[in-house]
Amino acid sequence: MRAFDRSGAAVALAGAVVVPLLVLAAETVESLGFDPEQLRQSLFGALRGQYWVPDLPDPLRVASDPQKVIAVETLGAFARVYYASAGFKKEYRDAYRKDQRRNPGAASRSAKTVAKAAAGKDLERAALDRDPKDQLRKRLAAFLAATRDVDFAAATHASGSLKVFDVPEYESKPPEWKMCYRAGKPTTEALRAFARGWLDELK
Repeated sequence: MRAFDRSGAAVALAGAVVVPLLVLAAETVESLGFDPEQLRQSLFGALRGQYWVPDLPDPLRVASDPQKVIAVETLGAFARVYYASAGFKKEYRDAYRKDQRRNPGAASRSAKTVAKAAAGKDLERAALDRDPKDQLRKRLAAFLAATRDVDFAAATHASGSLKVFDVPEYESKPPEWKMCYRAGKPTTEALRAFARGWLDELK
């Protein structure tokens, strides 16, 4: 009974810490002009390799590189708190069960396979892992693999109403690569540093 009491106390203490942090994190990203709910939806989609980018606040569009790096750090803190929250864990558990009902026995891919796919053209998305930490580990590794060789000096030209790369092969680069190209080198370096640090913690 004592063990149960200690366990219950630990859960309650964790909740008492995470919930205020989640509120604080939401207020912080709101100060940047982001909608916290959009960010949560975007972060959950990223776990599946589905990159839906929330509305970018106008001030960030014209922000200096140092300001963008600070924004990356703020968004990273928000992501960490969100992934540690009870709300995320329930959402992930529900999504995993839905995946299993839709495709019983579906096998998830290894981190190495996911990273290799992200670096190339294979963008097929595998089933979620049972453990969200394993899934997060794979997506962080995939992001780092996909963005290790971004050519920030790549030239583009107009093609109708679109801008396309002068180097045709760049058009087939994964979404992560193209997003980082648009974000610029300082922002990408901050993103990659955050991803490496989080991945190291999860190993």
